Amino acid sequence: MADSALWVAALTGGTAVLTSWVTNLGNVRAARTQAQASAEAQHRGRVREARRAACLELMERAHVMGELYRRVVDARFQHGEGERFLASVQELRVAVREAYDPLMRGVRAIALEGPAQKPRRHGPC
Repeated sequence: MADSALWVAALTGGTAVLTSWVTNLGNVRAARTQAQASAEAQHRGRVREARRAACLELMERAHVMGELYRRVVDARFQHGEGERFLASVQELRVAVREAYDPLMRGVRAIALEGPAQKPRRHGPC
């Protein structure tokens, strides 16, 4: 009888150790999976914010360029075709050239950030 009690105790102890090991292995895998999912979610959030900021900057720069071009049209109606018109257009030309570089910087930032892996219906912005 003592012999079978020893076997039962050994089998119960071995089962407990094996169960503990399997549970620990499952917990480690679950923790690793959760950490990877969290890291991926943070990365997607950072990428989304970078794209959003780049799109907002591009829209702002495009708005500035649009305002400058509207001022060129307004200058035509305000000054006619004389010297004042030419001087006004020259000033606006300089302003447009100065505004063009930040606009193109925004375009390059959008190109670098790129669209999401899945194609979107409405473009990168």
